[in-house]
Amino acid sequence: MAGQYAEAVRLLKRLARAEASLAAAALPGEVASLSADLRRAADVRQVVETARERWGRIDILVNSAGAARAGSFLAGADRDFQAAWNLKVLGTIRMVRAVCPLMIAQGDGRIVTIVGAAVRTPPATFLAGSTANAALLN
Repeated sequence: MAGQYAEAVRLLKRLARAEASLAAAALPGEVASLSADLRRAADVRQVVETARERWGRIDILVNSAGAARAGSFLAGADRDFQAAWNLKVLGTIRMVRAVCPLMIAQGDGRIVTIVGAAVRTPPATFLAGSTANAALLN
């Protein structure tokens, strides 16, 4: 079954890799990719609007927001936790809020959120990201 796939990636070098992976997968249908930063509400709106304008609907949202800064818990700063939460937790919330009205109007839609394995057994050097992942899991 042919489909349409949109992917938003913050870092341009990762966008190029994502585009190459999608091309290599030879997915049926159309693929759109763009650079966006889920820490910024305007970027989230642009991603959702681009997909809606292009295909008229959004059937599935897969959240898998990026990496957080690693480092020692005692040496880390509040800003490290704030940055991780702004990207992972609030970025996910922003995306869900942006697509929900469309999915409700369509009468259907699915949302999947992927978090890292460190959510279950967080290493001492990755607590900022692990706490954000735990918030998404629970």
